[in-house]
Amino acid sequence: MAEIGELVWVARDGEPVPVVITAVRGKALEVVDPGGRELLLAERRIEHRSDLAVLAAVSTEQAAARAAAHLEAVNEVAAEIAVEVLWELLLSEEGGRDGSTLAALAELAVGETGSVACDAMWLALLRTPRLFKQKGSWWFPQSERVVREQAHADERAAREQRLIGEMAAAIERAAAPPADAAPTGAEEAAQSLREGLQLLEELCLFGDEAPRHARALKVLQALGEKLTGDPRLTAFRILVRCGEMHEDEDLNLRRHKIRGDFPPWVDDEVERIRANDALGTESGRIDLCHLTAVAIDSPWTSEVDDALAVEPRGQETVVHIMISDPASLISRGGPLDDEARRRGATLYHPIGRYLMLPGAISEQLASLSMGDRRPALDFAVTMDSQGQAVGFEIHEAVAKVTRRMSYQDVDALLEANGEASRADEPVAAALKRLLELASLRRARREEAGAFLYDRIEVSVRVTPAGEILLDRARLGTPSHLIVSEMMILACAEAGTYCEKHRIPAVFRTQAPPDDPTEWSPSMAGDTAAVDAALRKLKKAELSLVPRPHHSLGVTSYTQVTSPLRRYQDLVMHRQLRAHLRGLPPPYEDGELMALFAEVEEIAAAHNQIERDAKRYWVLKHLAREEIREVEVIVRREVGRRYLVDLIDYGITAHLSPNGPVTPGERVRVNVTSVSPREDRIVLG
Repeated sequence: MAEIGELVWVARDGEPVPVVITAVRGKALEVVDPGGRELLLAERRIEHRSDLAVLAAVSTEQAAARAAAHLEAVNEVAAEIAVEVLWELLLSEEGGRDGSTLAALAELAVGETGSVACDAMWLALLRTPRLFKQKGSWWFPQSERVVREQAHADERAAREQRLIGEMAAAIERAAAPPADAAPTGAEEAAQSLREGLQLLEELCLFGDEAPRHARALKVLQALGEKLTGDPRLTAFRILVRCGEMHEDEDLNLRRHKIRGDFPPWVDDEVERIRANDALGTESGRIDLCHLTAVAIDSPWTSEVDDALAVEPRGQETVVHIMISDPASLISRGGPLDDEARRRGATLYHPIGRYLMLPGAISEQLASLSMGDRRPALDFAVTMDSQGQAVGFEIHEAVAKVTRRMSYQDVDALLEANGEASRADEPVAAALKRLLELASLRRARREEAGAFLYDRIEVSVRVTPAGEILLDRARLGTPSHLIVSEMMILACAEAGTYCEKHRIPAVFRTQAPPDDPTEWSPSMAGDTAAVDAALRKLKKAELSLVPRPHHSLGVTSYTQVTSPLRRYQDLVMHRQLRAHLRGLPPPYEDGELMALFAEVEEIAAAHNQIERDAKRYWVLKHLAREEIREVEVIVRREVGRRYLVDLIDYGITAHLSPNGPVTPGERVRVNVTSVSPREDRIVLG
């Protein structure tokens, strides 16, 4: 129990200091240090109690003077104590290993046992911690083995501290303005810089999970950085100053080691493929080049996977969903196939695309480019006048795109209402029939319980000059309806085809929600209703057994429409091509499922990268343009705030409104602050 007037030792800034207790407030002590400062300390802060006592009635100045005098006397005596000699003496004496009190040690060391001698002995032991260990009021000499191991540990710690200091110094020089930066030159300094920057990059990318997290934090501390904020952000800013990262660096791309270029051997593989000439050497393909085939996609898309054509047959119509056939060019298990599998899918990023297949394949040899004969798989669906599929075949084919069109081009041509030019008439007629059939297909899916709702998609692109372009498109237009319905039709019919012919396949399935929401097409524009329904949907799953997909409203579904952009689709093309040729399937069930699960993880990472990148650049746009007000739609209440959609920007945020708001309501709100790097937007 602490008492007034008692002199005790506490740690201040890492150093032991004697203080005099002037008042006791429960477990808190009022003390005076040698400098005359009055402090309030917890009693647990006491590290050593001295035998010296000061009269309780002394003034603050007198207590400080007494503490200062005692500190000076203790330091003077402690400087004379040779702890190493004392350790060797006690270790060599048989009874010395049984333990000694401070007084006994002080008497051996300096021939005195008073308060100054005992405190000096304690201080000397504290400064040479590896030679003795304390148990209660007894001190025991450590064994030679323990002391030796501790000495090695101390040497390692000192060496580590020196290396940390060298890394910090090298980073400081690298981050300094060019005029102030000192030339490093020496290999040691260059190595210190490389290792220091690598530590900071690991911290920046992986945070607490960085393999050398503690060491990276030591580098930050050696650089004089406070660790009260987010160390990852601190490390990032240092890396930017050093020129190792750009201020708009996408850390996700580095974290997942996403690269845009291909290994050098790819050029050789492409030349081999070009020399083989898939169209010239493969027989048995049907020629569909006479059809009016339309490829609909974004104007900046260069990997053209699909094209559509219609062929009247009496009262029925054959819809040709022609999909590029890279499987005819890329052999399974080859180096190019391995690279595509590792990448998993094309990643679409605001600053550019990270292709799954090299451009010479995905943008040239296998792309359904306008006017060129290309290998394709033709998913031919025969449909009656009610939009019912009454026949389905798959063929290896040769296709030639008649017209490449953007979604906007298609909508404009359909809205022309018979006023198309003579050159456009065949294309307009094909599009009109495709729209009629797509509308019928959508109605059938709605009857089957498909979950359909209005959606606006905001795409973001960043030009080489750094301009941020936002494109806002409603996905319910005729052009989007044609493409989405025909792609779903191809995947649904392909799923049924695989089931019928016992072709090993991976199906995408979705069970209905446990608590179905009352839903009708009239609710498609109600944001709150859509949000509530979406949250009740179950996650889609992969299965080797065909089952219905609830939200699509189809009984079977396997993805086959993007083999240039998705590795899983390329795999399914190989399965289908083998069946068409009467060959065993390249992949059996177990191998197929393992492969799909592997690529599914990559796809999930890509989706997250794309979402995060879009959000970053939208926030960057808001900050750069100094946008102070936005319109939002309220989704739902979350705690004391509301989740809202920023209508023109395609991202969500949280809102703490000044007044009452209702889910589904549109309101204009102020943008208080935006920080893209911290992923923060404050609305009010």
